Amino acid sequence: SGKALPMAVGGLVAGPLGAVVAGGQIATTNGTHVAVMALDASGTQQWRWPAQTEAIAGEVKSLETLASGSGYAVVGQLAEKVSVHRLSGGGDKLWTLSVADADVSGSCGAAATGDGGVLVLAGKTTGPSAGAAVLTRATPVGKAAWSKVFNAGGEPVITGLTRHGDTFVAAAGAAVTGQPTKSWLFAVNNAGLQLWARVGELAVAPAGIASMGDKLLLASTVVLDGVQRLRIDALGGAGGAVWNRTYGIAGMAVSAASGAPVTSGDGGFAALARGWDALDERYVLVRADPWGATSCEESGKCAQSQAAGCDDKNPCTIDVCDGKGGCLSKPADESAACGAGNYCMSGKCKAAPTAAVPVAGGTFAMGCNTETDALCAADEKPQRSITVGSFWIGAQEVSVGQYAK
Repeated sequence: SGKALPMAVGGLVAGPLGAVVAGGQIATTNGTHVAVMALDASGTQQWRWPAQTEAIAGEVKSLETLASGSGYAVVGQLAEKVSVHRLSGGGDKLWTLSVADADVSGSCGAAATGDGGVLVLAGKTTGPSAGAAVLTRATPVGKAAWSKVFNAGGEPVITGLTRHGDTFVAAAGAAVTGQPTKSWLFAVNNAGLQLWARVGELAVAPAGIASMGDKLLLASTVVLDGVQRLRIDALGGAGGAVWNRTYGIAGMAVSAASGAPVTSGDGGFAALARGWDALDERYVLVRADPWGATSCEESGKCAQSQAAGCDDKNPCTIDVCDGKGGCLSKPADESAACGAGNYCMSGKCKAAPTAAVPVAGGTFAMGCNTETDALCAADEKPQRSITVGSFWIGAQEVSVGQYAK
């Protein structure tokens, strides 16, 4: 509409008539307050929560659309607590749930669970669980089904949460004093069971995460040739790297990625970053195809119209389109399913071993902790994080002859 609002935007989602926008901080004479407004296609306000006569102090960190357009979840630091407000499709408040044992660390994340509930991600910087990320499952009626704590060995810098198939993937940074912030990704199921985690594998501090088909898109910033740029990493189902690209405009430095990428109906995505040039603060909007290319020339022989040619029909490989190298296939995660009773191994589909069970990958601390153990041997140091991929293991011992088969 061209009208300026004195606020920081805390979220933007599609609404039935146009858009629903959450004002992270709306400045008033009585301080800063939150507000969620629904706009039609012409930008006219349809409803607002809370009403202007009901001011709620705080800051919105995330706005999530719930199942089948049944309403919205507003998550953030509201009334000095991390909480989620459940709104109906018409903007009426249905319930409020305060997230126990959590405070705001960088941001909050939210993801719809598909049944009208919501999963909330927040950080914890004080108390017994300081330095952890806290996941809370809110039921459709506003009760806490469970709340679980996750730790990566540093103060969490929460950046986002997305639903990816039947799992939920959280993106954060693990900040350690005097060291660069490490990337931290972990996935849980609907019951809060951690399925995998990857710590420090990407030399970036995440700024947002989104699901795109069978891949995850992670937004961050990176310094390239002395200039800061927007970076997008495409990751496989268990967080393994598939491709990454950097974006920028000549003469402009990017200061921060602005949230998670947004996927589009044609399989591509858009991403936004904030930066500056010689004159003023600017924004960079990137529109790319599913392989990160922003033009047909850049895509080369793997242009979007030829994307189907990159499918090698092997369920045990991840097929990607690289603008320079053409079609590339990488082995899928070990133990990935490729049919009833079969599993992937080294890029090939094989029958599952007799009496074998899958073991989910994860990250653990290897070595002796010198801060708690004064008797660490030289070959036990330093302690470090090790990530092991998913694999299969026999439930019982086998003979050499059986193993050879």
